[in-house]
Amino acid sequence: MCEASSAGQQGGTAICWGYDHHGECTPPSGEKFVKVSAGHKFSLGVNSNGEIIHWGSTYHGRGNVPSGNIFVQVSAGYDHGIALDATGNVYAWGGGDPNAGLGWHQGTVGVDPTGEHIYTQVSAGEAFNLVLRSNGTIWHWGRDSEEQDEIPDNDTAAPGFIPYVAIDAGGHHGIGLKADGSIRVWGAVNYQSCTTQGVMPQLPSDDVYIAVGAGHYMSCAVKADRSVVWWGCLGCNVVPPTTINGSVQFIDNGYNHGYAKTTGSHVHAWGNPCSTGGTIVFAPPNEVPSFLENAIVLSVATGHSNDHNIVIIMD
Repeated sequence: MCEASSAGQQGGTAICWGYDHHGECTPPSGEKFVKVSAGHKFSLGVNSNGEIIHWGSTYHGRGNVPSGNIFVQVSAGYDHGIALDATGNVYAWGGGDPNAGLGWHQGTVGVDPTGEHIYTQVSAGEAFNLVLRSNGTIWHWGRDSEEQDEIPDNDTAAPGFIPYVAIDAGGHHGIGLKADGSIRVWGAVNYQSCTTQGVMPQLPSDDVYIAVGAGHYMSCAVKADRSVVWWGCLGCNVVPPTTINGSVQFIDNGYNHGYAKTTGSHVHAWGNPCSTGGTIVFAPPNEVPSFLENAIVLSVATGHSNDHNIVIIMD
């Protein structure tokens, strides 16, 4: 997941840490970024000129980024990317040959069945996409074999419809935040032995949430009091924290680790790397490099299908 919009944001230097298999932890020098996103063995960023920058693996078209527009948001999936430009248009690329294998077409933008063409947020899952329309509904395309397309309460014509205001696509499930502070989650049906990340737990009905995040095996949400709730499968991970030192502003899960940014611009990480292969750059993804302790962090990113993190720090 990446934080939602880059409009009016200050650019800074991108720093990556974690497992580096194909250069995903080596951002290009000299670039000033306003947004970043961590994919599977590759990374994406939006620089201060509104251009999309790729680094890491180019396999399956990961590096075939669009150009010629001013982009404000980017999101990296397993082997594809999706982006939003300043006028609300959506772009997608990668994902290999759409005519081969299962042909999920996650790297190709189709025709929105509602006729909508103005969007406010994009999020790439492992092999599917979620896009937030300007009317507060969500458009899905790509993989749907675990019911990633079964988005609840997504019809503006339904009585009492409450718009979505934020979304995040996990490995095989999605999560959304409603305008009233409630959350919805879906997908991950019959996914291996772990499905609970796509099922809402029993939470107090009067709780209000301000942020949500979807990892590969877990879901998380930040309550209005800045405490955190989690559900899903731990795998090789330790139990995630329910309180974090500082007021949590952004939170997300990677493949086997978690990651948060506070309103004081500090970063926290936890979990276990649970990974083999690759070279560790600076620190494992479940730790924060010591040199970031005093840095002012402008934006952060991790991803559901990766073992590395990215931050943008103030120069």
